Amino acid sequence: MPGLGSVEAGSLGRAREPETFGFLQLTHPADEKVGWTGGLSVVTWRPAVRRLTRRGCPTDPPPSVPGVSASTTCSPAAGPPGQ
Repeated sequence: MPGLGSVEAGSLGRAREPETFGFLQLTHPADEKVGWTGGLSVVTWRPAVRRLTRRGCPTDPPPSVPGVSASTTCSPAAGPPGQ
């Protein structure tokens, strides 16, 4: 069906998490916390592959790693840190 995707919940412990969403979907409208037309949705978030941090490049070690230089290893094409 378009717009609907199956979710592999994994183990029984993980399967309880989507089950909880179903429980909330029924109980919140019954308690008049949200309307019957409202609801919950599961959204998949995929972070950008090359995300720069305050340290510089994603591949840079944290400053607390002993014996490792804190200089950046990004190429100039990657842009300045923070973008």
